[in-house]
Amino acid sequence: MVLPRLTERAFSGFHTQKGRTVPRLSTKLTGSDLLEHFLVRCGIGRMDYRFEPGLYAVGTPGDESPVVVTANYKLTVDEVRRCLEGMDAWVLVIDTAGINVWCAAGEGRFSAGDVARAVESVGLDEVAPRGQLILPQLSAPSLSLPELRRLTGRKALFGPVRARDLRDFVESGFACPQEKRRVSFSLRERLVLVPVEIKNGLKYLFVGILVALMLSLVHRGGPAWAHFLREWSAASVLLTASFLGGAFLVPLLLPFLPGRAFSFKGLVVGVLISLLWILSLVRGGNPFPTPVSALGWCLIVPAVSSFTAMNFTGATPFTSLSGVVAEMRRYIPVQVLLALAGIILWVGGKLVGGAL
Repeated sequence: MVLPRLTERAFSGFHTQKGRTVPRLSTKLTGSDLLEHFLVRCGIGRMDYRFEPGLYAVGTPGDESPVVVTANYKLTVDEVRRCLEGMDAWVLVIDTAGINVWCAAGEGRFSAGDVARAVESVGLDEVAPRGQLILPQLSAPSLSLPELRRLTGRKALFGPVRARDLRDFVESGFACPQEKRRVSFSLRERLVLVPVEIKNGLKYLFVGILVALMLSLVHRGGPAWAHFLREWSAASVLLTASFLGGAFLVPLLLPFLPGRAFSFKGLVVGVLISLLWILSLVRGGNPFPTPVSALGWCLIVPAVSSFTAMNFTGATPFTSLSGVVAEMRRYIPVQVLLALAGIILWVGGKLVGGAL
């Protein structure tokens, strides 16, 4: 039997059960795994980070060993196999097109039918006829346990939210305290999502800086180059600060910011950044030609930070698809109006306010 080429280091040999040879998963992550995880967390190669679907063994599982079902997003599989160290279990990786469990469930890719087809395709009845299926709790939005039991004839139940609690769950006879079924969103869990959000938003920041370059050239009588560079540099710094305010400060300060909508939290952070910038003008002078132009940036900054923070909504356990759509309908017009008003004040202040 040949191991899948892209995931060879995830294996530690083979396990034979009833004449069937199954790849055995290693529970140790290598340095290459950790480097890949870092890159994926930064959004590099994230959309094609897949594990080969199929049946795998951890330890020396038998007829009645539990069957842990998971998605074929490799980051998910790596976390599951790492947390199964010291256990004897089967791991059934179903094809979710390389999407994690929660997102796959949201797209209907982790249904009872999907799991039942995977059970049949890997011949699970041959090697583990009495193994109980343990489903990730985050697959619940698209998976019906009664339907799965009907389709497979097997006992099936939802496990804990986190893979690190799987061992205790099995060893306790499948008992799961409420705190292990509750989805958290701690500071560490929020910050680990920041790099990919920043990477995904860089294209918007780049476009914004290019637009700022062109608008910095607009001036009655033509621009003076020294003043143009000063103005564009200030605009680029403000755009970057507002972008990082939405992508980094909002996740960092999430529990402490007022409001429920992420867009509103981004507005609050943008206003704070604007106030800090106004205070800096008192000491360092105005890099823009007129006070009206500077005032325009007090509107642009909250618009950018609100838009960036809104994009973080889909990475959290606090919202649903309908909630995201409702927030976008409510706040995108506000963001557009603020941005347009700010640009009009910025450019209008230069054209009406006279030469530098």
